[in-house]
Amino acid sequence: MKRAHRLSAGLLTLAVVCASLAPAPAGGGQERDESDVHYTKGNELVRAGDYKNAVVAYRRALKLKPDSVHAHSGLGLAHLRLRQFKEAAEAFEKAVKLDPAYAAGYNGLGDALYGLGRTADAVEQFRAAIRLSPDNPAAYAKLGRAYMDLEKYDEAVESLGNALRIRADYVDAHRYLGNVYLKQRKHAEAIASYGEAVRLKPDSAEARLGLGLAYLDAGDVAAARAQLVVLRKLDPALAKKLADLFK
Repeated sequence: MKRAHRLSAGLLTLAVVCASLAPAPAGGGQERDESDVHYTKGNELVRAGDYKNAVVAYRRALKLKPDSVHAHSGLGLAHLRLRQFKEAAEAFEKAVKLDPAYAAGYNGLGDALYGLGRTADAVEQFRAAIRLSPDNPAAYAKLGRAYMDLEKYDEAVESLGNALRIRADYVDAHRYLGNVYLKQRKHAEAIASYGEAVRLKPDSAEARLGLGLAYLDAGDVAAARAQLVVLRKLDPALAKKLADLFK
């Protein structure tokens, strides 16, 4: 399940940081204007999924305007999507150094550190993001996931609960909560959390896998097999992981 968790980390960051990709500021001379053109191009490439060329565009923007917080953040996001976590961390570190009140930068830095396996350090960045933006459910969800990996289950449940109080239909938060309960072998709670994730997003292969694992661990083989049937249509690779446990 760890690979699935890392993938979700990137997807959460994509949502958080994309929302923070600000339009280029007006004015400031020819060099600034040219930098803004590259920055805007980088944003367009990120939204189009062309992350390699987005890196090029953001670097061109930063060559002309090295103090651009948003260009550093955009560069960090592009590196994250390429799974280049070291480079992503460096870019986000520059962004928050330039603007210590930039919540999205701490979110991105947390994800980069999480991708590097520095989970305890990632926790500190997510907590910083929450201090600056206490109504951001993604930061709470990622903090909860990190606490789970550190086996701090009470803290994980609390953080994920906060995410869901802010946004009750947050599929990833329900799924992460299911993961926490499954690790604790709280089968009824795990099944309820995964079940809600599946209700909200029936084609979520990761939620289906979690629900199947929870049923299987609880001894309900028939219910687990029912999830396997659906999962085979959604994601054969994940389905194989579940099927192998029946042997």
